[in-house]
Amino acid sequence: MTNSKVLILTHGDCDGVCSAALYKSIIKSNATIFFTHPHGILSDLNNNIETNDYDKIVILDIALNETTWPNLIHTLNNLSKNCDVDITYIDHHPLPDTYSNPPIKFKFIWSEGRSTSELTFQFLGDKMDKWMSRVALYGAIGDYSDETPFMRKMYGMWDKRLIYFEGGILTQALEGSKREYDYKRRIIKILSENELPSKYEWIWNRAIEMALKEEELREWVEKKVKKIGMVSFVEDVPGSIGRAARYAMISGGGKIGIAIESRGNMAIMSVRTYRDGPDLNKMLRKVAPRFGGSGGGHKHAAGARIPIDKLYQFIKELNSYLEIINLR
Repeated sequence: MTNSKVLILTHGDCDGVCSAALYKSIIKSNATIFFTHPHGILSDLNNNIETNDYDKIVILDIALNETTWPNLIHTLNNLSKNCDVDITYIDHHPLPDTYSNPPIKFKFIWSEGRSTSELTFQFLGDKMDKWMSRVALYGAIGDYSDETPFMRKMYGMWDKRLIYFEGGILTQALEGSKREYDYKRRIIKILSENELPSKYEWIWNRAIEMALKEEELREWVEKKVKKIGMVSFVEDVPGSIGRAARYAMISGGGKIGIAIESRGNMAIMSVRTYRDGPDLNKMLRKVAPRFGGSGGGHKHAAGARIPIDKLYQFIKELNSYLEIINLR
C-alpha cells in the first residue's frame, strides 16, 4: 500500500475513530481521513470528494441509510468497476428493512453485534500488529461491544483495568469534540502508532473537562426534560446528545429518551432506551421517513434527522408507535 492514495471515510465516534486508526496503521503512505455519517455519505461521495484522486477507499462504521442505500451501492459499484478503485466497506449496524442483497462489486464486510473496530482488526488479519488489539478494544468499549468472544480473547493480552482506563479517557475526550475533525485526526494518528491516549495532556484534559460538563448536563436535563406519553425529551442540548438522551429517559421516566440539537432547519437527535426496551433502529427507520427525515442505528441506541417544523409531530408519532407495541 506504500504508493496507494487512500481515502478513509469514517464515523466520528470512538468506534469509528479506532477503526480508522487500525486501518491507517497498516498504510505506509499518508491516508486522507474524511468524517461522514449515514445521511451524508452519498452526497459527500458525489459532491464533496474527488473520488478519482484515490486508488483505495475504505468506509468504516457508516450504516446504510434506509432511503439512500440503493444509490450508495450503485455509486460504489461504479467507482469499483468503472474507475478501478479498490473499495472496502466495514460496518456493524443493522441493515435497512428494505435491503435486498444487491450485487456488490466491492469488499463488503458486515456483522451485527460486534464493533466495527473488531471487524476491522479481524479483516486485516496478519497485516495487523497484535499489539494494536488494545486500539480495537478501545473502539469496542466505546461501542459497548467489548464482551464478544473475540474481544474477550483479546483482553487476555492485557490488564483489563488499564484498557478501561485508556478507553475511558479516549471515549470521554471524543464525546467532547463533536465536529472538531482536525482534533479527531490527531487522535487517529497517535492511535495508529499505538500510543496511549493518557500520554497526551490535550486528550486527558479534554476527558476531564467532559466528565465535569457531563455532570452539569445531567443536572440540566433533570430541570429541562419534557414528556409526551412514553417519550421523554430535551431540546437545544448544551453538550453530548447521546448522554443527554439517556439522562432524559431516566429523568423523565419514559420508555425512550431523546436529546435534540438544531442544525439549520433540521433537528438532529440521539435516542436511547433500556436493554429491554423497543427496537429503536426498527422504529426510527419506519417512522422518520414519514416526516421527511431519516433514522436508525442500533437496537438500544440510535439517531434521527427530522425537519424542525415536523419535530413535535414526529415525537407524537413515536409515542403512538410505542403505545401500539405496548398493547401487543
